[in-house]
Amino acid sequence: MGLIIVLMIIGIVLLLVETFLIPGFAITGILGICSIGASCYFGYTEFGWIGALVTILIAAAIIGLMLIVFLKSKTWEKLTLKNKIDSKVDTTAADKGLAVGTVGIAVTRLNPIGRAKFGNVSIEVKSDGEFIDAQQEIVIDYFDDEKVIVKPINK
Repeated sequence: MGLIIVLMIIGIVLLLVETFLIPGFAITGILGICSIGASCYFGYTEFGWIGALVTILIAAAIIGLMLIVFLKSKTWEKLTLKNKIDSKVDTTAADKGLAVGTVGIAVTRLNPIGRAKFGNVSIEVKSDGEFIDAQQEIVIDYFDDEKVIVKPINK
């Protein structure tokens, strides 16, 4: 009987540690679940199926009571992030002030994709089929969805 109670307490403590101290589902959660499962197994071997049923019901009741207490105590609100993220991952070329006909310079070799600089804006561009060497002047030919298609300026 003592082993069943000890395993149950160890399992509950490990699940609490997993919930509040260790992020993610790690070894402590697995060990907590195994410990509670072992207490149910030993309840079965020592007292039969009625002992196993009682052990499972006690484990479920304790875990359910812990959930209710933690949810009512607003513990989760202390653990959650409240900052809003309002930044954008990427903006369109038009948002950066680029338009068809804007002249720039290839920063890297465009074969066919590379980086180019238009004024103080550095973006990824694509050539329209041909390779363009670095430091060559280019012009924006057209936009294909979010891609900027450029061509070299022939002098």
